[in-house]
Amino acid sequence: MNPDWKFQDLGLIDFREFFNQQSLLAGLRAKNIEPDHILVGRFYPCYTVTTDDFANDFKQPENIRKTEFRGIERWFYNDIPIHRVSRGGRTTYHDEGQLAIIPIVGVPAKNHIIYTDWL
Repeated sequence: MNPDWKFQDLGLIDFREFFNQQSLLAGLRAKNIEPDHILVGRFYPCYTVTTDDFANDFKQPENIRKTEFRGIERWFYNDIPIHRVSRGGRTTYHDEGQLAIIPIVGVPAKNHIIYTDWL
């Protein structure tokens, strides 16, 4: 591992809190305020959805409910939170303790080619 990288383990954490920390670090990394990071966390049970039309992804869509508090909408399926995210794919269930390991890496200046390999 690059010795200049920071490793941060957020432990068992709400998905939204993890996502907010990830977004904050990505923004700081993009401005070269922070070095590269490895961000680790484990989630409480939740669903992530990528579209507003997610009801058909659930076997019992009648169990989806919406609450609103101070203008903020919250969605639940059988009391498990549903979070809207910006990524590809459809609805994903994250079980309790699911491990997430997110690299937050600076991108080289333009005119460089970036190669990635998937494990």
